[in-house]
Amino acid sequence: MRDQWQNPDPFLEGAKLFGRYLALCVTGALLGGVAWGLLMWMAIQLNWVWLKGPSEGEDPPLLNKYCGLTLAAFLVGGAVGAIVDERRHRASSGYGDGDRAAARDEAVGD
Repeated sequence: MRDQWQNPDPFLEGAKLFGRYLALCVTGALLGGVAWGLLMWMAIQLNWVWLKGPSEGEDPPLLNKYCGLTLAAFLVGGAVGAIVDERRHRASSGYGDGDRAAARDEAVGD
């Protein structure tokens, strides 16, 4: 039982990590979409011509131009946040300390 705790199944750990990354990326994309939608709604309501375009019938040029880039930026930000979070989690939980403890026990002769 102690060996299983110190050396968890790599497939299971990878699946957990992938799920965490995916959840953060999807959350980032959803938040980015909501923020972008609110910005475009405000541009239309407040008649921000510089943001929404020259005429009422056209789609806002920034929406057409930068929506994909905005969502991609939120996806990348979510992935980077997940990586940083995972590294911090591993550092605080002592993940990987089992190998060091085993090497220390062998050196001491325990």
